[in-house]
Amino acid sequence: MLKQPLTEQEIEKVINACNTDFERHLVLFLLHTGMHITVLVNQKEHGLKITKGDNGSLYLIWQRPKTKKFMRLKVSKNIKEFVESFLKEAEKHNYTRQYYFYILKEIGSRAGIKELSPMTFRHTFGVNLLKAGANISIVKDLMGVTNTSVLMRYIQYTDKQVNEFYDKTEW
Repeated sequence: MLKQPLTEQEIEKVINACNTDFERHLVLFLLHTGMHITVLVNQKEHGLKITKGDNGSLYLIWQRPKTKKFMRLKVSKNIKEFVESFLKEAEKHNYTRQYYFYILKEIGSRAGIKELSPMTFRHTFGVNLLKAGANISIVKDLMGVTNTSVLMRYIQYTDKQVNEFYDKTEW
């Protein structure tokens, strides 16, 4: 079953529930990248790094574990600092997948969110891209999704929100 995406209010609660810079950077990193936790745990194996493109823009690049496809996600200037800080800290300590799940569960508990996992952030990332008007093909590429039916489930959430909007309006 697909995890429910976080609402804007829940995102704010999660960020406010972070006790350390590392926790805050982890949450922001997952929110802004939608990355699988496996890539994060195995940074060196998947070539996870920040690089400068020909146009001077910064990109986060890595290789998808399943498909071996190289992914590239633009890093805006306002998130560059916490992305770099988080990656250095994570690499230095060589955290496990279980450790990240534990940290997120603790943050979720403090925020009053029952099930908070890396997939919650991945789903939130995808739904937010769609809500912002991104084309489904762009979302598919940014998330490295090979099965379009998975993305169709993401669309259900945005359709639900559209229907709720229409139900609230009196036309």
